[in-house]
Amino acid sequence: MTVAVIPAGGLAKVGASYATYPSYGELLDELAVRVGGLEIYGPVIEPNYPEYEYHSAHLLNPCHCKVIPLPAHPRGEPRARILKNYTAQFLIFLRHARSWRRVLIYTPSITAALATLAWRVMHASPRVSVAYVWGDWQQLAEVLPQRGALRRVLDPVQRRVITHQEAWLVGHADATLVAGRALLRKYRDLGKMVTETPPMIRLGELAGLQPSSGQRGSHLVTVGRLVPGKGIETLLEALLLVRREVPSARLRIVGNGDSQYVSELKAISARLGLINAVRFEGIIPNGEQLWSVYRDAGLFVCPSLSEGFPRVIYEALALGAPIVSTTVGGIPDMLSDRVHALLVPPGDAPTLAAACVTVLNDSSLAQRLARAGRALFEDVCRRAVGAGPASRLAILLDENNRGK
Repeated sequence: MTVAVIPAGGLAKVGASYATYPSYGELLDELAVRVGGLEIYGPVIEPNYPEYEYHSAHLLNPCHCKVIPLPAHPRGEPRARILKNYTAQFLIFLRHARSWRRVLIYTPSITAALATLAWRVMHASPRVSVAYVWGDWQQLAEVLPQRGALRRVLDPVQRRVITHQEAWLVGHADATLVAGRALLRKYRDLGKMVTETPPMIRLGELAGLQPSSGQRGSHLVTVGRLVPGKGIETLLEALLLVRREVPSARLRIVGNGDSQYVSELKAISARLGLINAVRFEGIIPNGEQLWSVYRDAGLFVCPSLSEGFPRVIYEALALGAPIVSTTVGGIPDMLSDRVHALLVPPGDAPTLAAACVTVLNDSSLAQRLARAGRALFEDVCRRAVGAGPASRLAILLDENNRGK
């Protein structure tokens, strides 16, 4: 019996196949083999859609992953089409909800909220249900831009729908996995079984990599999707201040996103006079080329305004990059200030800049942070043996472990 999966993000149509971003695709493929197959309800994005390149990187195995296509939500100024797509998604969920026997809902997203609402409306009774909460939508929504009149009207409504349905889902799911301890605190008393999970990365593969042991330069690195909420605007403002103290400082931005948003970031860089100090690298796939970016970094910076717990922090820890990060989500629960990283409040460019200057100007501090970070990562790996997301989800979705 297959597992119905409602993902948080879109699936890219690549010829006759479907794809998604690598870490999520690897999770879905592994989970599909473990549970006997998945039926994935995925909003399908076309080649002209923003972030298509990002979502087309990993082809899903069609032998184990059957995709039930949903209309994707338009980006930018949505106009009335967004209501049409919401309605189409909801109608599909209404037709299918009663057939779900094992279901995994990956939240928060409006698609997850509509699937949960259909479950409630149709009085569905899956034998096993699992929620996977990857981030705090209430926190994230506060920092997302609201472009267009319709979006400004819809966003507050959408926020309430998502948060209300997510709370119901966690309260009724047989088990809930959350990304980071901040979400664990939020939901541990609401759900039947709420536990924290490592992110969707191969910890064992990272553990086998050698961290940097050589001299570091003065360039900063940040890695991740270029989407609102990641704090890149704050980091650019901070870089301007950093260069007053460390003129050789440069910034490498690894990742891609909505082309309109990336253009806005480049315009900010130009306005601040940082064109020659900032490199937009685009997507660098996991592998030695990306690992060398971390190893060569004078400093890894996570300027996010909202997170569950970011995968890139684990990569920076594993590869021995000194870290400056904001205190969002589960980050301050894992990283101790001035032990594993320098921690700063989100959205505060002067404080972020001061922390970066401190690390760049103090090589002994940078080395201590890097060593402590690697030791912390190794401890995480020891505690996570056999507890990767796919294996944990497979166990939770096993009907034989349920008394239903």
